[in-house]
Amino acid sequence: MSDLQSPEGTPADVVPADPEAVEARIAAALASSAPSVQERIAFFRARAASDNTRRGYAQDLRHFTSWGGHVPGWVEGGLPAASLSIASDRGAESSGGVADRGTSAEEVERYLAEHGDRLKISTLRRRVAALNRWNRAAGFPAPGHDERVRAQLAGIARAQLRAEPDATLAESQRSFRVRRAAPLLRTHLRLLLDQLGTDLHSVRDRALFLCAWSLGLRRSELVRIRIDDLHFDPGGVDVTIPYSKTDHTGVGSVLGIPRVGEDRCAVGALEAWLEGAGIASGYVFRSVDRWGRVSAGPLNAESVGRILRQRLRNCGVPRADLFSAHSFRAGMITQAVLDRENEFEIQERSRHRNRDVFAQYVRRTPRKQDSFVGRMLREL
Repeated sequence: MSDLQSPEGTPADVVPADPEAVEARIAAALASSAPSVQERIAFFRARAASDNTRRGYAQDLRHFTSWGGHVPGWVEGGLPAASLSIASDRGAESSGGVADRGTSAEEVERYLAEHGDRLKISTLRRRVAALNRWNRAAGFPAPGHDERVRAQLAGIARAQLRAEPDATLAESQRSFRVRRAAPLLRTHLRLLLDQLGTDLHSVRDRALFLCAWSLGLRRSELVRIRIDDLHFDPGGVDVTIPYSKTDHTGVGSVLGIPRVGEDRCAVGALEAWLEGAGIASGYVFRSVDRWGRVSAGPLNAESVGRILRQRLRNCGVPRADLFSAHSFRAGMITQAVLDRENEFEIQERSRHRNRDVFAQYVRRTPRKQDSFVGRMLREL
């Protein structure tokens, strides 16, 4: 029996949904004396998508099958080998040896019709994308490429855009408008820093907030920073980001933070945290329990937003629930635009590869003080 075959006989390309367990099994198989070609294929497929993408797609496929939809070769509770793809030679037969078929566009149409007034369009689009990817890997056409499915998604998007926030479902039950994370601006950051104390939680949060805001990182990038990624010098610190959401091949990037020599210095706050927590290697940002014990592993990415919201509530900031870990990144960009900084430099800092995505931040930034509307009104 292959090292990638489960004792229950589950096919090697359908494994438990924990991506870390998946990669551990594949790596263990490759470390054996003679890994098979299929094991090598699975190993490299495991690095084709991020953990979040794999988890999300697995959840989407489970929801579709629990509704009654057909997914070729799907095993209940399974996740295809870390890249949500199944071996192409299984396209002709299912795991039970019976002639299989792909997911039909008609099934997807019915699924969308039943869920178009319950789930956000972004969720539905991702579920169609998961079905497309799985079916293509199995050697079947992508059902989401059918013109009927595309038209229905477009119709749902338009209907949800016009949904009234306070109506009931039959009359447009809920608002489906996308809720964006509120940007954490300079005024918010000052409030946060002013209420932090000298305990270890506060020392960590000071470094966490200042680094997250000044670097404009995604939460996954922030919690992955290791000591080896930091390069201190008298002028500040350079932080290496080995890979990111838009850098899957690991070209990497280096972002610098200057030393400003004040109590709001991100470099000084980072040094204070590392010294106070006794961190000399491994991950930089970690959890701290109620007794002040620092964990060995990284801070959970979801904890970043929870920490921020709790601190904002302590400051009395209204509607703190609108903030998330993304608020640091959005806040850095928005504040820089408000300050009239060079947009090319801001985009270089944020590492947005798509100009249109970056432009969304610019268009959402209010410029009441010196806009042409203000000048026109003052001339009345």
